[in-house]
Amino acid sequence: MKVLSYDVAVIGGGPAGLAAAQTAKENGAQRVIIVERDTALGGILQQCIHPGFGLTYFKEELTGPEYAARFEEKALAAGVDKLLDAMVLEVGKSALLCSTTEGLVRVEYKSAVLAMGCRERTRGNIRIPGTRPAGIFTAGAAQRLINRQNLMVGKQVVILGSGDIGMIMARRLTLEGAQVKAVVEIMPYLAGLTRNRVQCLDDFGIPLLLSHTVTRIVGKERVEGVYVAAVDENKRPISETEEFFPCDTLLLSVGLLPENELSKGAGVKMCPVTNGPVVNQLSRLPFRRFSPPVTSSTSTTLPTTFRWRAP
Repeated sequence: MKVLSYDVAVIGGGPAGLAAAQTAKENGAQRVIIVERDTALGGILQQCIHPGFGLTYFKEELTGPEYAARFEEKALAAGVDKLLDAMVLEVGKSALLCSTTEGLVRVEYKSAVLAMGCRERTRGNIRIPGTRPAGIFTAGAAQRLINRQNLMVGKQVVILGSGDIGMIMARRLTLEGAQVKAVVEIMPYLAGLTRNRVQCLDDFGIPLLLSHTVTRIVGKERVEGVYVAAVDENKRPISETEEFFPCDTLLLSVGLLPENELSKGAGVKMCPVTNGPVVNQLSRLPFRRFSPPVTSSTSTTLPTTFRWRAP
């Protein structure tokens, strides 16, 4: 097994991981590596081809890939190494990973940054009744298919959830020639930015149904339509308001879940409120070398992000 040795190992090459790696170099770390399971650095920014990034940091409007490229250039110019297409299997006093080019690799480090990000909630997480046909995607998966792999997901679409990615995909699908029947939101208010409602829904005449939800999915081989109903103050569907929307695709923009598997494996204490690691203002103090996995019998918590300071 190949063994690599670094001062700081950053797990995850999204915007947080890139910023952490660059900051580690600026604060005295000699050898820093980013391990990323995708084929490119940048995380979700790689598929966000719409403009709107960089206005605060770079004082100009950039697309997601352009914004990610700026941070990647800064990190690599600072001397940060990268290992792409590599899946981290476990984190402890070192990290074990599987690389498509190197096979099994163990990365030894003095400190680590866990920047794995999150994943989208699926149909199983929200338990929508009905059959199980093709044509059901999370909004992020559809965005990747269209923007990075040049694959169209459907022609007649209903989107459940008014988060920013759901509204952005409503516009994107419309521009690609699809008909977005409606964006359905269970809450009585918008989940995303008002700016995105105006630019992505109102400007394209896409209906937004607040206090509504998808109650049932219909279709055998492929989605044939969904039933949508208004909900009461307890978020329960009102059966007499149910309406059928013919469509061949349902996109789900219904929230995110933190990637906690590596954190839990390393013994990081989890917060029952946020469902993520326990963090506090002390996480910005100098890191004191990696500790063994924490057991339930101790009150010590292991930070998930550390700023490297030279000894």
